[in-house]
Amino acid sequence: MLHDLIFRIRAIFLRSRLDADMDEELRFHLEHQTQQSRAAGISPEEAALRARLAFGGMTQVQEQCRDARGISLLDSLWRDLRYGARMLRKNPGFAAVAVLTLGLAIGADTATFSLVNAVLLRPLPYPEPQRIVMVWGTGPNAVRNEAFSETTFLDYQQQNHCFASMAALHAGGSTLTGTPEPERIASAAVSPEFFDVLGIHALLGRTFAPEDGQPGKNNVVILTHGAWQRRYGSDPLIVGRQIYMNLQPYTVIGVLPASFDFTVPGHVTAKELYLPAVLKRDEQQRGNGYLKVFARLKPGVSMAQAQADLDVVGRRLAERYPQVLHGQTVKLVTLQEQNTGDVRKLLWILLAAVSLVLLIACANVANLQLARASARQKEIAIRSAMGAGRRRVMGQMLTESLLLALLGGAFGTALAWGGLRLLASLAPSALHAAHAQTVDGAVLIYSMAVSLAAGILFGLAPALESSAAGLSDALKQGGRGSAESRGGGRLRSLLMVSEVALSLVLLTGAGLLIRSFAELLNVKPGFDARHVLTLPVTLPRYSYGKDPQRIELYRRALNSMAALPGVHSAGAIDDLPLTSDRDSSGLSVEGRPALTASALPVVEQRSVTPGYFQSMAIPLVAGRDLSDADTADSAPVVLLNQEAARRIFPNQNPLGQRVTFGVPSPQSTWMTVAGIVGDVRDLTLDARPGMEVYQPYQQYTLPYMTLVMRTAGDPDGMAAAARRELHELDRNLPLAQALSMETVLAVSIGQRRFNMLLLTLFAAMALVLAGVGIYGVVSYSVAQRTSEIGLRMALGAARADVLKLVVGRSLALTAGGLAAGLAAASLLTGFLSSMLYGVRPLDPVTFGGVALVLAAVAALASYIPARRAMKVDPMTALRDS
Repeated sequence: MLHDLIFRIRAIFLRSRLDADMDEELRFHLEHQTQQSRAAGISPEEAALRARLAFGGMTQVQEQCRDARGISLLDSLWRDLRYGARMLRKNPGFAAVAVLTLGLAIGADTATFSLVNAVLLRPLPYPEPQRIVMVWGTGPNAVRNEAFSETTFLDYQQQNHCFASMAALHAGGSTLTGTPEPERIASAAVSPEFFDVLGIHALLGRTFAPEDGQPGKNNVVILTHGAWQRRYGSDPLIVGRQIYMNLQPYTVIGVLPASFDFTVPGHVTAKELYLPAVLKRDEQQRGNGYLKVFARLKPGVSMAQAQADLDVVGRRLAERYPQVLHGQTVKLVTLQEQNTGDVRKLLWILLAAVSLVLLIACANVANLQLARASARQKEIAIRSAMGAGRRRVMGQMLTESLLLALLGGAFGTALAWGGLRLLASLAPSALHAAHAQTVDGAVLIYSMAVSLAAGILFGLAPALESSAAGLSDALKQGGRGSAESRGGGRLRSLLMVSEVALSLVLLTGAGLLIRSFAELLNVKPGFDARHVLTLPVTLPRYSYGKDPQRIELYRRALNSMAALPGVHSAGAIDDLPLTSDRDSSGLSVEGRPALTASALPVVEQRSVTPGYFQSMAIPLVAGRDLSDADTADSAPVVLLNQEAARRIFPNQNPLGQRVTFGVPSPQSTWMTVAGIVGDVRDLTLDARPGMEVYQPYQQYTLPYMTLVMRTAGDPDGMAAAARRELHELDRNLPLAQALSMETVLAVSIGQRRFNMLLLTLFAAMALVLAGVGIYGVVSYSVAQRTSEIGLRMALGAARADVLKLVVGRSLALTAGGLAAGLAAASLLTGFLSSMLYGVRPLDPVTFGGVALVLAAVAALASYIPARRAMKVDPMTALRDS
């Protein structure tokens, strides 16, 4: 009786110690009671039952006391967190590995979400941005969305019933004068309604009024916030001040807010100032489309209703002007979709990919947790013996997992903060909004949510496995050689298979993009970009308002460039390949039946100087090259590229044929085809060459050209000399940055490089995590089977047999993961089809190569612990079992 009383008192004392620290004294007590019971002839099951009864009475007393004191669930959670923190401090190696693994995955996930949030989820910085749309022209022969002419824009602006306001923009540049050195700055001419469409009000002054778009009243300008700060020192009295552009005075009427940064990737870049556009009707120019059109829907008007309304206007105009507008329609696109259309799918794919990396990291930590839980079986048994139910044990285990996840999330968020700069530096121009990404409130909430979800994900399985272990089984198992439970072994194997499968999906996607990028780099663009320097030059209209002045300046400039030491040849073109939109026109052939404007074949209209094709190494296929003799007074000539010659003159010799732009009229200029040149990948490397018509610069004179020079050495080294020569010709000539053609080529494939680099980075992380996970599973399995391996070796098993046993089981599980991963990858790689070039989504070379790489990593990861197993001393293993 006295012995039982002492036993109960001691149990209550030990139970009070448990809330502070569950450690050696309590374990010693339970083991001591078990030994005494065995000495008295009591079975282990009965000893466990006695311990449970003793601690159960104490638990009831404690629960009553807690109820009396009003202890809440929050207090219990706080105690679990403190206990979990103490347990992690006791296992710093485990905690460090888990936090590092989770931090890397959560950091990558958070950084990617920040990019998605900045580009896709964050609303545009305008009032009711969902009502802002872009209006595009389309036609049966259009190769891309078409801009509007001034006359057609005015028709749609006046006849529509769906827009609250409608505006047009023409991007360009202006020359800032009245300064020590004239400077070319980015500007845009917009119709007065432009800022009403966007819902933007001036920070200082005002925006444009309708009268600002009238001739003679348009000498006003609005500055962006950045231009106001950089160029005018944030002068609060800037409104009303005169500045000079193109030698003409303009009055500053307003400064835009700092949040205004209007860009449309691929169409409109950021500007420093805005001018009012003077739009007028001219039926002769109805087919000359160059205006980007924006509109704000009326309240309550849907996209479908607006599209139907514009279709009615379009049919009406097509009936009235069939020669120009027959077959042409309009298409509405929300501004948000226009900004993200090319990258929306990419960003969701990247977020899904990095989420797979996080799943692999969770599987790794879950395996660590399972191994740790196996070592804590006696502790769990003691808690169970003291009356803790399965839910209570699971709660404690999950609390520790959540604590680990939050630590990993904090570390990952810090990594993401630094990784944003890397993402912004890699992001191409299509991801302009990526430069505005930051770890804001939405990103922090996402990071915390992902951390908590990861904690539950990797902590649930170990918690279920640990809490399901029987008390008597836990007490009977002991020593280092105890075998792992069947459930724990199966779960670890399943996690390993899952890691391999997920890694294969990511590696396959990365492999496809790498192969696609390699194929793109092997594309012959039609020119030789090596040793070519490019220098855009725009002649100010105030100094070069007439064609003869422009022709003379460019002639002298090219002669000066060609005379520079180390320059082999020099030429010029209006729009450099792979850089910008093109001027397109319909082409008519003399002697053929007349066609409407919409039925004419659409060609790219180019202006080039003699020496251009030689400088770019574009071959002359037939006929002759352009020469200085092709002047405005000589017979008009053109050169066609091979694609135009093949499609416009099938089974005919194009040389000597005469063509004209647009529908023939008495005023048309007929041009003779003098030669055929090679095709050039003009817009993008992955797009087929289009039809191009090259005109002599003296017969098609423009105020802007890009000089190209083929050099003997590094083209960048010639940039300073080229700029110096141009300033010798005209000290007041504004110059842009000189770039090598290789740099232009690299920028043109920036989007695909970004796709490949990020997915490859995530795949590499997945491969490393999978290798570490396989190593951990095999190492734990070897440790658990030390006695078995020792027994096998004692019975005559050779080292090779042990190697085959360990590596063979690992490779069998890897094979299961590879099979599951190949099946999943074959279903998912179809989403990458629009991002691939020259490679099929089910490319067997990529699938096979990735499977071999993963199998090799798995073999290496399992070979290292297998070598340790081969060195097991049979006698030592059997003695310690």
